[in-house]
Amino acid sequence: MQPRAKKKKKLSDKRLLRDFFTTELAESRTAAPACRHFGDCGGCEFQDVPYERQVEAKVRAFGFIAETVMNGFREKEESAKADLLQRGLADVIIESEQSPVPLGYRQRMDYVFAFEKAGLRRVNRHKQVVDLEECPLLGTEGFAVFQEARRRAEAAGLESYDYMRHTGELRYFVVRRSRTGGILLSLVTKTETPREAVMAILQSMHDEGRIVSGHWLLAPGLGDVSFGERLDGVGDDSIVEELNGIRLRIGPNTFFQSNPAVAEKAYAAIQAFVPPGAEVLDLYSGVGSIALSVASGAGRVTAVENVPANVALAEVNIRDNDIHNVRLLVDDSAKYLREHPERPDLLVVNPPRPGVEGDGMATIAALGPARLAYLSCNPFTLLRNLAEILDTYRIVSIRVYDMFPATRHFETLALLERTA
Repeated sequence: MQPRAKKKKKLSDKRLLRDFFTTELAESRTAAPACRHFGDCGGCEFQDVPYERQVEAKVRAFGFIAETVMNGFREKEESAKADLLQRGLADVIIESEQSPVPLGYRQRMDYVFAFEKAGLRRVNRHKQVVDLEECPLLGTEGFAVFQEARRRAEAAGLESYDYMRHTGELRYFVVRRSRTGGILLSLVTKTETPREAVMAILQSMHDEGRIVSGHWLLAPGLGDVSFGERLDGVGDDSIVEELNGIRLRIGPNTFFQSNPAVAEKAYAAIQAFVPPGAEVLDLYSGVGSIALSVASGAGRVTAVENVPANVALAEVNIRDNDIHNVRLLVDDSAKYLREHPERPDLLVVNPPRPGVEGDGMATIAALGPARLAYLSCNPFTLLRNLAEILDTYRIVSIRVYDMFPATRHFETLALLERTA
């Protein structure tokens, strides 16, 4: 009897993309890295690649991902989807938008405190942490806040958290900064025990003007997370970022684009796609970043978000900007689509990495908005989702936004119009 051939293991989307960039940029690593930790720290991958070449590689990566997704459909005997996607992309030129700065662009950095080291994970080594002495991603002022908070935590005897054995106390230093000025610092702990030490650090750094907003967050579970229940804080509840003239408050647990300078370009493109006086439905709306950005050209905007804290902050943002045509709803986006058949002129979706799940895309197609704007942090799920509706929609444009220079990650905005 012949031995049974082993089935070839299918590579994950993450591994496929990593392997693509390894090959694509093999001959392009000609620049001097900006950070002494490059090659050891996992925060950056391409500091040694000229920036224009990085962006070019990401556009090529989108084409590679499209081919991968189409091949995946064919392997699953879903050739109709593969054919729709191929035809839909045939005449589309993939455009790109660079970051104004390739370093120092990060609005937020989550520095892990583990094994008596503070910084970021080692390259391809989740169980190891690189003790950082610099970090060009965040900028000098923000990194100085992290360094000082770490110094004070160690002086106070706060034990670093061992996420393998689940021992210790202080898990993360989270630093957020705004281009309008102001730094937010969150200390994330396992238990409520170190109240006195944590609050003393936050209070002293606020009193000295190092931060304007300080938060103590509790993350008691076994999962490796850098957010949690807010137990206490000092100073302002939030910091303020401005995108295209819209002021947006950012709290300790708020989702916000990591590169505001690039995010406002993507939001401006969506705003330009709004028909005058249109009815707009914005799903996965967060703190209202897109909803408020498009409000000036719309008749009414309905923003749907399933996290009540985000909706509460969006309400504040609406008041701060004196906007009167945005309606906020706390609801699951897919559920809202199924239960509210009103057809908008423009539907905006900005889902998390899994994309629009379940029957969401089929529901969108049945609803039939005249236009669709899909902003995605995961091009694999974006393309899989688009393949479900390209029998009734055509792609107007696709643009790659380099929201994360020096890494393999990027955002993609697809604009579509209904054809039937």
